[in-house]
Amino acid sequence: MYSFSSILNKQKTYPILNIIYSLSNCPKSHYDVLNLPRTCTPKEIKESFIKLSKENHPDLNKDKDAHSKFLAINESYKVLSNVESRRHYDLGLIPNRTEVYQTGPQVYNRGKENNQWTDNTFYANRDRNKDDMYMQKPYYGIKGQERVSNFKVVVICLALASFIVGLQFLAIAKSATFQREDLQRKSQEAQDSLNSLKRKVEINGNQLQIELLNLKFAEQERRSGRKNL
Repeated sequence: MYSFSSILNKQKTYPILNIIYSLSNCPKSHYDVLNLPRTCTPKEIKESFIKLSKENHPDLNKDKDAHSKFLAINESYKVLSNVESRRHYDLGLIPNRTEVYQTGPQVYNRGKENNQWTDNTFYANRDRNKDDMYMQKPYYGIKGQERVSNFKVVVICLALASFIVGLQFLAIAKSATFQREDLQRKSQEAQDSLNSLKRKVEINGNQLQIELLNLKFAEQERRSGRKNL
């Protein structure tokens, strides 16, 4: 027969074993796949993805599970690298924390909902005391190159786009002006040629009239001379 103490010890041991078993069988989150805490920064996510994807690439790692791990790493990075998808994913990870009370052979559970607005495991609710330290580190992997704010990036992109559009308008305006000047030049050349031709026709026409009159007078004089004979 079992003694009272042995029964009591079993009652204390089984819940612990059940908890350990349940934790070991929990599916891995995207943070677990990348070996990162839920408070990790985007830079840490990128670095871990690059490191793990190299280690588990099927072409380099011949382990039978390498392919499935590689797919899981890519899926985790796809979700966590995007701010919006990460926020939705984090909201789906909110657990119901359970406080366990054991009195003798009875076990009572009291659930306590987690508040996503104050949970410090979320990146948005992280401890910001170390943000300045991370800001001093090279964000793009280049020493001395700090992270550029999104606002500055937007302003630079808009300025660059405006500059390019301005150059295009200037090129179009210059092209139209050049074409107009070229047409005016050709039109003036044609007009000059026409005026020159008119002057030549007028000059040649007057000379021709004079020659015809001279011939007519000469013919009249010749006829008059014959009559006098």
